[in-house]
Amino acid sequence: AALEEGAIANPDEGRMVGHYWLRDPSLAPTPAITAEIEAMWAQIDDLAERVRSGALAAADGQPFREVLLVGIGGSALGPQLMADALAADAAADGLPLRVLDNTDPTGIARILGALDSLGHTLVLVISKSGSTVETRNGMLEVIAACEAAGLDFARQAIAVTGAGSKLAAKAEAEGWFPPLLPPVLNPWGPVIDFTQPDALAWWTEQVRLYTDMGIEGFKLDYGEDVVVGLNGGRLPWRFDDGSDERTMHDVFPMLYHQAYQAALGDAYLLLNRTGTYGDHTVTNVIWPGDLDADLVAWGEQATDRKGETYQAVGGLEASLVVALSLGPSGYPFYGSDTGGYRHSPPDNETFTRWFEQTALSTVMQIGTSSNDVAWEPTEANGFDATTLATYRRFVRLHQRLFPYLWTLAQQLADGGRPLMRPLGLAYPDLDEEPGDTYLLGDALLVAPVVRRGQREREVTFPEGTWVGWFDGTVHTAGTATVPAPLDTLPLFLKAGDVVPLLRPTIDTVSPVADPDAIDSYATDPGILWVRTTPGPAHARTLFDGGEVTTAQDGDAFTVTWSAGDTFTQGLVVEVLAQARPTAVTVDGADVPSRSDLDAVLAEGGWWWTEEGGGVVSVRLPAEATTLAVR
Repeated sequence: AALEEGAIANPDEGRMVGHYWLRDPSLAPTPAITAEIEAMWAQIDDLAERVRSGALAAADGQPFREVLLVGIGGSALGPQLMADALAADAAADGLPLRVLDNTDPTGIARILGALDSLGHTLVLVISKSGSTVETRNGMLEVIAACEAAGLDFARQAIAVTGAGSKLAAKAEAEGWFPPLLPPVLNPWGPVIDFTQPDALAWWTEQVRLYTDMGIEGFKLDYGEDVVVGLNGGRLPWRFDDGSDERTMHDVFPMLYHQAYQAALGDAYLLLNRTGTYGDHTVTNVIWPGDLDADLVAWGEQATDRKGETYQAVGGLEASLVVALSLGPSGYPFYGSDTGGYRHSPPDNETFTRWFEQTALSTVMQIGTSSNDVAWEPTEANGFDATTLATYRRFVRLHQRLFPYLWTLAQQLADGGRPLMRPLGLAYPDLDEEPGDTYLLGDALLVAPVVRRGQREREVTFPEGTWVGWFDGTVHTAGTATVPAPLDTLPLFLKAGDVVPLLRPTIDTVSPVADPDAIDSYATDPGILWVRTTPGPAHARTLFDGGEVTTAQDGDAFTVTWSAGDTFTQGLVVEVLAQARPTAVTVDGADVPSRSDLDAVLAEGGWWWTEEGGGVVSVRLPAEATTLAVR
């Protein structure tokens, strides 16, 4: 009777005997426990449905085929019996379950070898305390198998741990939580007091469990728990160092981020949701939190797919407001969840407009709450072959812009000019500040489409001449209406300026296991490409010390270049808005015309196409040279 009333049966962990409550939560001794169990079952049902439906899928977008359970401190007999008993149901409407048994060391390799496909196996790592040695050892075996197969373990693993675990008890006993807390409003418990040295060291130690596996960065959510007040009343906090909510409201997120920075070392990525003065030395990239997966503005009454109305926090338009505010505030790198997050999935138009914009930004990251990617069309998102083709074109453009963006990043210390620049900040004499138009560096004017149904838009052009990146149309200062079909973002190059690019076939800048299949800058920087257009003289020094200068000399547009330390294999110059040349020379000597771009790349010379408003492409040698196009 005492056990049924909630008597403590496990004094080491302070646990009651409540296993049978899981079958019938109404038997739990208190309404709070009943509600907690019912909420947990709802989460489990939701997770199971996402796995079965394919919403939660493997890295290649295909559904998971099996589940591997890692987390048995003793014999795996119980879970194995359960798996066998439910095998028929799993075959009809579920996934087969395999269990690692740490009492059978040779069995781990046998089970891993028996999996139909490791890359399509969902791994569940379960530890009440988060510190069970056997569970960790089993997890490390699976991680090693994933690495050997070229798989990202984190992409297909789910960790399950318990509230009130030994780790939580240790934190409580050693004073790792703030001494004075208001009511905890989030569902995951009180925050750690990072002003307490032991608490900070402990948290960093937990982070190192991941960095020791090779994790190089984290996308951190929340950290905004320290609220000054609620409904006009103060919410009192006190931390170990004596500070309270009035200062820690802003400082706490930075301390939270520093705990991860300490575990990551000098080279790392932290994609954080918030920051304050001083946090820019810790946070690499800001993301804005959960925006609406729709082309709606802040405060609008919107309707979701179920027909229910909600007040929008904003979609792509709101993301631009954040991006253009952060840059001048000392946070040059920014990346929203492409496609939005709340009320996912985004439809085809929303997703397309969003990835077109993030491709022309400092950070392009994809992340909707329904895990949408361009190569997984569904009835709900409406993606199709055109979506994928457009996505591929803009993702590759983003990758190609690496030399341009990294050069701008290296120049931040000299003047602090943001990479994404509000138009009114870059050209204050305009006396205009459109919230949906910006400069990416000096050379590119970006005018995203942020509202539904638009297939043209007005663009305010600052002083000088601006040439359409995709169509070669020439614009001068003033306001003009430009076409904006769904597969194109209005993008313009400043006349005379230079945009350095990676080769058109580039896939990634990261190291790859199979360089024959994946074209990587880390494998070979390759030939440098630059895109320019006739205009006033301009010089650009790249991050590697290379230099490209342009000038107008009578009827000749000239491009002079000298190689730096990275791009040492030559240069391909693309000149936009260029009529068919009457002559092309390199260092005064005529160069032959070719039949197509492939011939130029293979043999040198030049080629002109009328596509894109007229483009001439010329390959230059690695040595310092001057190109003249007449």
